[in-house]
Amino acid sequence: MTRKKSPFAAANGAAMMFCTVAVFLSLATSRAPAAEPAPADRAAAVRGCAGTYSAAPRGADGHVDARRLLAELKDLHADTYNWLIWTADTDWEDLHTFLPLAREAGVRVWVTLVPPSESPPKSKRYAEPFRLDYARWGTEIAKLSAAHANLVAWSIDDFTHNLAFFTPEKMRDLPDEAVAGLGTSADAARHDLEMSLRRFFADETSYGVIETDARSRRSTTWGTRPGTMAGEGLRFIMQFKGFPVAFAQRTMGRAAFGFRQGARLDQVAHIGTMLAGLTMAGYAAMTMKDFTRGYWPPRDPTDPKTWGAAFVQGGAAGIYGDYLFSRVNRFGGGPLDAALGPTIGAGSGLVDLILKARDASVSSDEQVKLADWLNYATQNTPFVNLYYVRPALDFLFLNSLHEVATPGYIRKTESKRQSQYGQKMMIKPLQPFQ
Repeated sequence: MTRKKSPFAAANGAAMMFCTVAVFLSLATSRAPAAEPAPADRAAAVRGCAGTYSAAPRGADGHVDARRLLAELKDLHADTYNWLIWTADTDWEDLHTFLPLAREAGVRVWVTLVPPSESPPKSKRYAEPFRLDYARWGTEIAKLSAAHANLVAWSIDDFTHNLAFFTPEKMRDLPDEAVAGLGTSADAARHDLEMSLRRFFADETSYGVIETDARSRRSTTWGTRPGTMAGEGLRFIMQFKGFPVAFAQRTMGRAAFGFRQGARLDQVAHIGTMLAGLTMAGYAAMTMKDFTRGYWPPRDPTDPKTWGAAFVQGGAAGIYGDYLFSRVNRFGGGPLDAALGPTIGAGSGLVDLILKARDASVSSDEQVKLADWLNYATQNTPFVNLYYVRPALDFLFLNSLHEVATPGYIRKTESKRQSQYGQKMMIKPLQPFQ
């Protein structure tokens, strides 16, 4: 529903998450099955709405002034009003008065109830008269929609803050009256609602733990088939890019396009929170990586450079962050290597070493050193760079090999860590090759 600024919209809170139980009720329980519209028709009743929510004008007796409310909706050119049952104990009674007047004015009505998190003891007021009996609410609202076709939907506020209360299993206990008209039978309607709620949980979980899904796989392969020249070529180039693509589509896509019109401030706050969270996660990741490599204490959190590094580490800057202050990324590759994928990047690194060896007789600068081959091997050997493998290999013999290849390697590394991050090596590595 598109909200328009109104004189009574000041109490309009955060955006609501519609509960799956809060289904479209343009049907009525008493309507004959032959007269029931298709699901698409029910959905059409809540699309393209322009209206506002709550904060209705009231008279001296505390009741909603229905005619004044309709006049204000007319001034707004609104065709929908979302009726909040919570402000006064008479809200349910006033809704019965408002519905026929709203129908005459061509105004559709949604009903919003408050969840347990906005009810006593956490707040001072229940949604009266049925309080937390949402099955009863569903039944009574369905009966009311039978008499007033302009009552098209109902919802429960802050659904995602009450997931322990609203469980898929509770859908099975809804009475027949609450789901009448929503399926071929009451059992089918309850099953559909339960599956919808489970799909909602699964979808939200996939935002919490981003995984490559069918959409991101199609984006990375352009729909090409494996085994074809084009398909295999794209798969080579797009190796390990599935997660960034999925993150961009799901998390960044929600931040960029998942907010209602007029909620720019909420959107900016959401994006800021997301970037701050990624930066904090980047600092935690840096600290754990330093610890597994044997360096302590953590980097100075009061140093702006630390948070700059955490910003890049956490992925808040994306691939661009790798090249913000350098021509190569944290793995030594250039922008072209990153764009073309690890296979082509590794091949490019090998060719570069071979060409340097070829030109070594021409210039001493082109001489290939043992350290070059050691770096290439450790960067491209499977499993070597796993977070739980590399620190052990460094301690057991890789640091010693680097010391052989580049005398003074360990001392220089310690000195650099001390000067840049104020860190010391907790345990000296073994040096079996010394």
